This record gives sequence, C-alpha cells and structure tokens, in this order.
Amino acid sequence: MPSLEHETLVSLFHNRPALAAELLAEFGVRVPQHARACLESAELPEITPVEFRADAVVVFRDREDRNGASVLAVVVEIQRGRDRRKRWSWPMYVAALRARLHCDVVLLVLCPDQDVAGWCAQPIALGHPGFVLTPLVADPDAIPIIDDPARAFDDPELAVLLALAHPVEKVVEALARGLEALDPETAVDYTEHVLALLPAAAQKHLEELLATRTPIYSSAFTQQFVEQGRAAEAADSVLRVLTARSIAVSDSVRDRVRSCTDHEQLTEWLTRAVHVDTAEDLFD
Repeated sequence: MPSLEHETLVSLFHNRPALAAELLAEFGVRVPQHARACLESAELPEITPVEFRADAVVVFRDREDRNGASVLAVVVEIQRGRDRRKRWSWPMYVAALRARLHCDVVLLVLCPDQDVAGWCAQPIALGHPGFVLTPLVADPDAIPIIDDPARAFDDPELAVLLALAHPVEKVVEALARGLEALDPETAVDYTEHVLALLPAAAQKHLEELLATRTPIYSSAFTQQFVEQGRAAEAADSVLRVLTARSIAVSDSVRDRVRSCTDHEQLTEWLTRAVHVDTAEDLFD
C-alpha cells in the first residue's frame, strides 16, 4: 500500500501537471513554450499482457495544433526504497509511452532519500549497443530551496514539494503563503499531509502560522491540528507537574492524559495535579 508521503507527492502532479516542467528544468530539459501540460492515463499495458502502472504520466501538448499533438511526455515515479523490479519496468514505461504518443519521453523519479536516489540514478543498460536509460532523479539536493512567498503563492504545489524536501523555517513560511492560493478543499488536504510528514519543529511552526491566518485556516479540519498541538502541550504540563512533585505516574495514567484532546479537561487536571496525593486522584 502506498505511503502517505508517496500519495502526497503523486497528488501534486495530479493537481498540477505543469510541476513536471519545473523539475525538468533543473536537469536542463526544456518544455516548448507553446505546450500545455495534461495528465495522461498512467496505465502502460503495451507490449506485455501484464499491466504496468506508473505513478503519474504528464503529457505536454502543442497549444497551436488543432489536434493537440504531443510534444513531450514525462513518466513520474516516486521511489522511497530500492526495488530491483524497477530496473526492468522503467525502460518499458518509457518505450510504451513513446509508442503510444509518438513523442519524446522522459523518466523523472522523485526520491526523498539520498541513498536511494543514488541507486535510482544508475544507468540502465538494455543490452543493445548505446541503448541506455539514465533516470532523472529529483532528490533533496536536486530540488532548489525557494523561500519567496510570492513564488509559493504562484506555485503552491512546488511550495509543498520544497517544504517536504527542505523543511526549514523560511521555506515553511513560504508554504503557508502558497496554501492561500488554493481552494479551501485542496488547501486543507495539502495541510493534512504536510503536517503529518514534516519534522516536529517544522510542523509546529506551520501550525502556528496557520492558526493566525484566515479565512481557509479557520476550517474545522485545520483547526483540529492546532487544537491537537495545544492539547499535547497541556497534557505534557500535567505530567510534568506530577513528576516535579515526585508522584509516581503509571503507564495507564500517562496514556489517559496524553490521549485526552479536551482542553478544558486538561486544564482541570493541571489544577488538580498541584494538590493530588496520587496520579489516579486526577480522575476523581
């Protein structure tokens, strides 16, 4: 089953296929200016009866051609670990899509892990002289740090990708601005995924930024993340008071306190923690 990180990265291309062009530019691959990006079927069953499916397929079509002729296609793959089967399937993806669309095809692999990225970037020799496929691998080092809020607002999907690759303060702040450009449903969806994937410090910083912004961040869903963060801090305060008073805290008490998301209840427990004789007395 695909991981949350995998699904998040794939969704960026589904929602904004032109993101592929921006990443290709980092490798010197230029998309014709008159081309528009479209999402294509990712199923690649040609040549073999076994169905193969890429994570995403982006096709750039000629705006000036009445039939929308394909000028470039991109097979997008998300790779989080080493999988020897990909050394066999990736060349087939490229060849099958080329045969289907009659245009040049590029393989773009997004790889969050630096070690795995090195493995992905190794050339794949197909046996025929000169027939070698070298994947273009976008790892954190290949993705530039962009902390310009205006750029993030113009390209929120890129802002999400950059925040996951470089979760530093300025990039996270730019992401918060970029999310404002999206419709509420998409913004909340991205927020859910990003908050789940960011390191703790970056997650907290983004939560604080979102808590101060309107209107879309006043939604019940996003507010839930903010409240969860406040509840976690309150729960830790209750447990710290008990520990400071040398009161033994059992695992069951600790779990009950930390699983509580009711801020009023936690505040009441914090008041009691100053006076109780045992941790269990919190709940009386």
